Amino acid sequence: MSIFLSMLMPTASPSSGTVTSYGYFGVVTGIVGATIALVDAFIVKPYFKKVRITGNNLGVDINGGTVKNSSGKEIDKIRFSGSVIQCSLRLRSEHFAVPIYARNAIGWVALVNKAYNDIELHSGYAPWAYSHHYVLDIVGEESLILFLIPCPYEPCTNYVEQLKKNLSEIGSIDLIFPVRPTDIRSSWDRGLATEIRINATELGNLVLRVRVGGENTIIYEDEYELRNVINECLSNYREDD
Repeated sequence: MSIFLSMLMPTASPSSGTVTSYGYFGVVTGIVGATIALVDAFIVKPYFKKVRITGNNLGVDINGGTVKNSSGKEIDKIRFSGSVIQCSLRLRSEHFAVPIYARNAIGWVALVNKAYNDIELHSGYAPWAYSHHYVLDIVGEESLILFLIPCPYEPCTNYVEQLKKNLSEIGSIDLIFPVRPTDIRSSWDRGLATEIRINATELGNLVLRVRVGGENTIIYEDEYELRNVINECLSNYREDD
């Protein structure tokens, strides 16, 4: 308390006898600086808001990747060419509920198993659905790809219905976390994709952690139960999106 009071009390200069108030000025400056930072963060800067989880059809060529189980152990390698269900997080960049331009927006996604001391089964940058770039200028809304669900047969619409039954009973699901190619016409991963094989009984332990930020925005951060994300993706699936 005495230190705080000494900061507020004026101080005398021994050489000139002039009374100054550097301590008081320092406190006021600190308060003003903190206030400006809060205003900049919560009033001036745009932010991202969740719109919904979307699901749509996408054709991909995955040249190679690593398959893991829900404990993070590598169990196989994959090659996949065909249709997938693309599950994405639709976000809106806004300022006081008004759509706004977000510069150089970039997203990050992690799949975490809470049953194994919060082990990250996957974590990395996530591509945007539009043109599959990692960094994108956004005006209004855009979708961040969370993961892909490979369809063992087509059309994927039929597999969606089968998946809903699997997840409500004792089934399984495969999730692919892709790595975008330099040339979108090429294979998707260059051997870096990760596929996680999950039993329906394990879904309660798995969560997705998502972060999105832009050059001129506040960081969006949230955690979603994986089961809820999958269910919403399947419920909103559109073959022609």
